[in-house]
Amino acid sequence: MLENGPMDFSLRAVALKAGISVSNLQYYFPTRPAVLRAVMAPVIDAYLDALKQALQSNTSPRATIEAILDLGLQDAKDSKNIPLWWHFFSFASTDPECGQMRDDWYDTLTSELAKLIRVVNPERGATESAHIAVLLISMVDGITLHLGTARSKRSYMRGFEAMFLETARNLVWGKTVGVETA
Repeated sequence: MLENGPMDFSLRAVALKAGISVSNLQYYFPTRPAVLRAVMAPVIDAYLDALKQALQSNTSPRATIEAILDLGLQDAKDSKNIPLWWHFFSFASTDPECGQMRDDWYDTLTSELAKLIRVVNPERGATESAHIAVLLISMVDGITLHLGTARSKRSYMRGFEAMFLETARNLVWGKTVGVETA
């Protein structure tokens, strides 16, 4: 799928690339969503493991949030994996198992990020922290539509990353924190 695009993502193409018969592939992965779930499970696990490591490190909570925001920007620009995520999300709208994977991933991501937000800004309540976490996640999801495509080359995108970071910091801390804009 990453080499030829989603239109050529078929069980036959996967089997051919893997050097096995279609029937052998279908024994383990009867549908395209089943193949995609098998590919996405370790990707999601690795992402959540990185988040959990950041949360459990001896790094300050503020530095951890900065690292998570930077990671979100880097992921949003990862032109290799963005099509994989887009395809996964399209299957999640029709395949219940992909939908459950997506929902579990978002629930864990939201919960862990909300806990971190409360640590760095104890004035934020549990509900407000969860809302901020959802906003930050949504912003990064939306950024993938811009930075992960040719739109990132548009002149109006200059300074966009700095604006994202400033806005994210403002959501977390309730004020602009240490960013100068031109």
